[in-house]
Amino acid sequence: MEINKVTFDLQQKKCISENIVTVNKNWDIEEFKGDQKRARTEASQSYNTNIEKLIKMIETVQKEVVDRTFLKESDDSEEAKYGKQVKAKPMNLIRRQKEEHKYFLELAHADKEKLRKFIRMVDYMTIETLVKVNLQSMSILYEEM
Repeated sequence: MEINKVTFDLQQKKCISENIVTVNKNWDIEEFKGDQKRARTEASQSYNTNIEKLIKMIETVQKEVVDRTFLKESDDSEEAKYGKQVKAKPMNLIRRQKEEHKYFLELAHADKEKLRKFIRMVDYMTIETLVKVNLQSMSILYEEM
């Protein structure tokens, strides 16, 4: 959902001046160039900010997925926390915990394998959004001309 929100924010800033749509007038060429240069600079800054947000989100997801593949046994972590032996657990509970641990570890490895596809999908979403924004901007310019 957060990635979708950032790509939506990416769509909101056009790479062409909004004055073209709102003002119906004859343009002086130098005035038009300056206005468009300012609009492109603002759009570029907005794009860079949103792309940085996406990169940070992807890095966070990657770190969480990789960290899950290195789960430790709960007994080891409890013993390390308290520095003393934990009461012996019933055998069926230990067996169930080992099965759960194995299951979650398999899920973590499967997620790790899917990580490349996830990153590629976010990249495709971003590029598609930028192409869409540029096409919309150029269609606005075309209509004005």
